[in-house]
Amino acid sequence: MNSSHDYRNPPIDRYVPAVEFLLECGYYVVHMGKVVIHPFPIEHPQFIPYAGSSLRSDFLDVFLYSHSVLAIQGSGSGIDTLASIFNKPLSTTDGVPLWPYLHGPNNTGLRVLVPALLEDLADGRILSAGEMATTGFLQNQDYKSAGIRIIPNTPEEILAATQFALHAMSPNKLNNQPSSKWNEKFWQQYCDSLRDHGWDDPPHVRACGRSLFIPEVFLEAHSSELFTENYQ
Repeated sequence: MNSSHDYRNPPIDRYVPAVEFLLECGYYVVHMGKVVIHPFPIEHPQFIPYAGSSLRSDFLDVFLYSHSVLAIQGSGSGIDTLASIFNKPLSTTDGVPLWPYLHGPNNTGLRVLVPALLEDLADGRILSAGEMATTGFLQNQDYKSAGIRIIPNTPEEILAATQFALHAMSPNKLNNQPSSKWNEKFWQQYCDSLRDHGWDDPPHVRACGRSLFIPEVFLEAHSSELFTENYQ
């Protein structure tokens, strides 16, 4: 399938460890979606390949989201708003670009976001958080024209985000997350860059590090790439 939004289609096999983890924890995992390019490479009695089912419908899409425990989104698409509508915790991986997440619905109790890293093909350098803010393209061709390669999250990063979300969902933690230093640094650098380039403050910027989280393990692992000297 070829479209101007192919960057939103990360390799499906990278989600296998996270799904296996959820199954081992006793959860039922429902594979959502309308167009299936490749079947999800898992067979398990508690894994439901709903996306490729003849029973799939708009009504069932809404029903399943409304009864979910955790919604996991492989990059951004319109269906993730159902998590907000029903106040369900949401974990979004391969996030690119990031600015829409600061403008979107913000009434879910927990939103986990793992950015996709961006590589400057001219020198192989990973773009900083501030540079991410100035390359928030919505079309494949714009990334290619700018010489930027989108690096999908690794299986380990997706698994860590899933584990982080489940841990954060525990009754004594949900809606009571402390602001973290790595999240504060990332969003400060990102939003400072937006302002420097004439953007107004995103409506939900105050949610960063409070209800909108990037897992600490991801930011710490990539701190030397994502943060400039002013934000170390």
